[in-house]
Amino acid sequence: MNLPEPDCIKDVQKLTGRMAALTRLISKSVDRSLPFFNVLKQNKKFKWGETERAAFEAVKRHLQVLPTIARPEEGDTLQLYISASQHTVATVLIIEKDKTQIPVYFVSHILEEAETRYSLIEKLGLAVLIAARKLRPYFDAHGIQVLTNYPLEKAMQKMNTSGRLLKWAIELSEFHMEYRPRMAIKAQALSDFIVEASYQEEEIKEGIWEVAVDGSVTKSGAGAGVIVTSPEGDQFEYAIKFSFQASNNEAEYEAAIAGIQICTAAGARRLMLTTDSQLVTNQFSGEYETKEESMKRYAEKLKQSVAQLEIFEIKLVPRSENMLADSLSKLASSSALVKSVMMEVMNRRSTEVLGKEVMVITSQPEWYDTLWAYKRDGTLPAEKTEARRLIRNSCWFVIIRGQLYKRGFSLPLLRCISAYESARLIEEIHEGVCGNHQGGKTLALKCQRQGYYWPTMLTDAQEYVKKCEKCQVFSAVINRPANDLMPILNPIPFAQWGMDILGPFTTASGGRKFLIVAVDYFTKWIEAEPVAKITANQVKKFI
Repeated sequence: MNLPEPDCIKDVQKLTGRMAALTRLISKSVDRSLPFFNVLKQNKKFKWGETERAAFEAVKRHLQVLPTIARPEEGDTLQLYISASQHTVATVLIIEKDKTQIPVYFVSHILEEAETRYSLIEKLGLAVLIAARKLRPYFDAHGIQVLTNYPLEKAMQKMNTSGRLLKWAIELSEFHMEYRPRMAIKAQALSDFIVEASYQEEEIKEGIWEVAVDGSVTKSGAGAGVIVTSPEGDQFEYAIKFSFQASNNEAEYEAAIAGIQICTAAGARRLMLTTDSQLVTNQFSGEYETKEESMKRYAEKLKQSVAQLEIFEIKLVPRSENMLADSLSKLASSSALVKSVMMEVMNRRSTEVLGKEVMVITSQPEWYDTLWAYKRDGTLPAEKTEARRLIRNSCWFVIIRGQLYKRGFSLPLLRCISAYESARLIEEIHEGVCGNHQGGKTLALKCQRQGYYWPTMLTDAQEYVKKCEKCQVFSAVINRPANDLMPILNPIPFAQWGMDILGPFTTASGGRKFLIVAVDYFTKWIEAEPVAKITANQVKKFI
């Protein structure tokens, strides 16, 4: 395509008009035409410089070799690459046939002033949302694989995610979408669509949390001392008393694990652990071989605790440099108490697996089994309709520390519970120590306000109230009739009558076998007269 170099602002408008007609074929068309838009924004001031000239030549070279556009068939799965820069977001929808990636549609969008201040994850989410809105027929008819190396799906499901990300996740939940790591781009036409090369957000470096730990075993018991120092310099002291028998090495491991868990709960992602235990330090680094079975379990538990941290370092110091944590551990293992120090009692070892305690045996699957499998492993049911429904509803749920929760706009996170737990919860709230035998709807709302959720809350609560013996015996008597009352249209006696003819009956004396009946609507007064024949004169005479 031969494009003459523009001499005035009208030529720039014609050029941008031609590019707008070819937007579907141009990768990152907004990025390429942004210098032209800047010239148009200057109103009547036309300035054609080196930046505009270079962009113009790049557009000419790209238009000379336009990519081949493919048409997807029914049942094909499409792939979506996303890109974000400081001023624009762009996506490309492709289909892979015979191991060849062919573009279907390019989408570009100039960010508004407020959108330019979004974080990189929010910009990528906005790119997916704009592509879904502009290419809705493709998203409705095909499964979409969003290819990105950024944790976009997890960012939309985090507990503290922004409101706009949550709103976008709910809007995108109606489509059958999957998030997968970005693979190598094979097509030459898409070679410039590498997300990481286009834009990198400056990350704010987080400070490093410091935690000093020590374990102690005395005749009166065992305990641990933990001193946490935040990046801002705030210091927190914890003393943990063990109600079980522990060796000195086990107490050191318990102290290290407790310190990591405390910092993780406070939101730490970078942590440096200080301890005077040479065994814990060297077994973690691999210099010492772990032979005892109990030490193997503790070493594995310690590695699991630090797996979710970005940076972790364990530092071995002499006991003289760890005196404060040592004094806290001795305080916890002794019978003395200091009110200014936070103290906790640990009843079981950190390595004990709670799953071995069998509480309930049931062969019926729980309502959240498929949802849990999808959120944890990405496993979907075999039926397509059920799989799409599961993906659509999954944005309302999130897994936090091994527990499934349901989101809500006006409610806090609701813990999802099993059928057995829901039955016990209803029983406790309805007729427990603080129960007052509420109705079914009130009982369901109270279960929700307590922070619990299961799909059949209202039905289960109403059925339980119907079967409650005390509610049936001692509840207030309902004096309302079973049927709806009829309104009185004529509140004056004998103002309106209702008449009817009954019969024929068995012939009585005088040949009477019919009955003319009249009833007053207000007083219910009844008048009846037997007649032998039904004639107009008889009815007039009766009236």
